Amino acid sequence: MDNYEFDTSVDQMNLEQILAEIAEEILPYKLTGEVASYIPELSKVDPSKFGMSIQTMNDKYYSIGNSEDKFSIQSISKVFSVSLAYSMIGVENPVKLTTNFRCMLTT
Repeated sequence: MDNYEFDTSVDQMNLEQILAEIAEEILPYKLTGEVASYIPELSKVDPSKFGMSIQTMNDKYYSIGNSEDKFSIQSISKVFSVSLAYSMIGVENPVKLTTNFRCMLTT
């Protein structure tokens, strides 16, 4: 097994409290949207469900809400795919790269 050095600064954060604060902050918006009826799998989703999870590089797990429920990730999978691609090619600042790429496409 490879020996990795993990950034332990995230372990100094109170991630449970951060998740609780985020959940409280977005609570007023919980039922303001609509379920995407144009995607069959998403049309089955209970709009009242909400959950978040974080798993650190040190294998600590934090969650809140309906985070154990299975759901279809649909378009959000693109974020995971591009993040993996950036890490594989060694991009140090993906936000800057993505912003620059978007500007090239629109100009």
